[in-house]
Amino acid sequence: MIFTYKLDDKPILQDIEIPLQQSSFVILTGVENQAFSLIGGIVAGLFPLGQDEQVPRLEELIRIFKGTLELKEGNLPGSTVYLGPDPEKHLLFSRVDEEVGARPALSESPEAVLALFHLPQSFLERRISSLSGGEKMRLALAIAFSKRAECTVLHGVVPWLDDDGKKCLLKEIETARSEGRDVLLLEQEIDSLKTYADRVLFFNGQSLNSSTKAIEVRFGEEVQRASQVVKSQFSEKGGDDYAVEFRAVDFRYDEAEQQGFHLENLSFQLKNSRIYGLIGDNGTGKSTIANLILRLERPLHGEIFIHGRLLESMSRRDIMEQVCYVSQFPEQQIVLSSVQQYRYSMDKREGTLSIDLLDSYFDTLKAYPLSLLTQLEMKILTLASSVSERTRIVILDEPTWGIDSDGLKTLLMFLDRILQVLTEPTIVIITHDYSFIKLLGAVVLQLNQNGLLAEYRESEGFGIASGGSA
Repeated sequence: MIFTYKLDDKPILQDIEIPLQQSSFVILTGVENQAFSLIGGIVAGLFPLGQDEQVPRLEELIRIFKGTLELKEGNLPGSTVYLGPDPEKHLLFSRVDEEVGARPALSESPEAVLALFHLPQSFLERRISSLSGGEKMRLALAIAFSKRAECTVLHGVVPWLDDDGKKCLLKEIETARSEGRDVLLLEQEIDSLKTYADRVLFFNGQSLNSSTKAIEVRFGEEVQRASQVVKSQFSEKGGDDYAVEFRAVDFRYDEAEQQGFHLENLSFQLKNSRIYGLIGDNGTGKSTIANLILRLERPLHGEIFIHGRLLESMSRRDIMEQVCYVSQFPEQQIVLSSVQQYRYSMDKREGTLSIDLLDSYFDTLKAYPLSLLTQLEMKILTLASSVSERTRIVILDEPTWGIDSDGLKTLLMFLDRILQVLTEPTIVIITHDYSFIKLLGAVVLQLNQNGLLAEYRESEGFGIASGGSA
């Protein structure tokens, strides 16, 4: 299949060749921009949108999706399934049994559909809202592959998956190939899957190539140098005081839902002036810990302290000034409509640091409508607008998702600029991307299904650290 995609007669994608044949598994990686996302949508038959579709308020946002597709060779797949990076956009019901039951009737039972990604039968009784992000992605993937489409298009799904989830994904890809179906994966984190692909292609921003050098080097020299600069901001041992302390914390999203997620008797301490990497299987509570620190959720039992202060006694303003949080999907945190509006807002709040950071990255003469920002730009905007001179804790949830190598270098250098201003900051990175936190020299903590944290040492494996400090 070869196609060109134009907007106002200007090629956005030029002679894109996707070597999909029966039983193919193709990976696309490289520059992560709007054109990159377009490729998956075009193959899945989502774009271009019909020219007669008029949504005035969204016209600028959807403009790029209303171009002209020139199919130069081959045909689009006859039936497709598309799954993007945010599983919540693909789950429409409140309960798992409703979600699985709403799919087109196939031979598999609901239990068999869940089993594709090792989700137990008890999940049928769960509410979608009680699932972790990784569990939602597993559910969405199980439903997607159960539809047996000629071509399954996946974009940005891997960062959601733990090791078992990746094994399930690989098994379903192999099953699809054995049945003569195709899988197209658009992804940055390809290390665990690239050796199984028929082709791995690199996107340079407008066209594709199969440059081995470009594909093999994810963390190139510039990213490694940037990570070393960030590491240099932290003393070898860090401070002795605690930035965060959990004391016998119990938490459950739904007290009546006994099969759902829970943290039980979780105790740990994080010290000042350190970088921590928080890893763990899907559903163990990594993002929940962030929500508890931000007091977006409250524990059923136990206490949480921020720099020695009981979290429950702190005002919302104190928490937001001391804790800077950037989610995996920063667009969910953004409430204004342009970067310029954020400048005005920061000016009213006398947010000198935020304004300086915004001006260091965004041209002061441009408005930058948020609908046109890339993932990297949204992460930088959220980071800049959420930090202050009083910030002591920075929490980054899956920071590498949706960012290519150049973008990762930019994000690291932007983080370094912030660290130069803060006093004994503690960085907490929630991720499945172990290679990234290892690059930063982070203290790596694993959260397991029993609500215990374990500190990782490569030579010793994981040793239980619950109740202790790291």
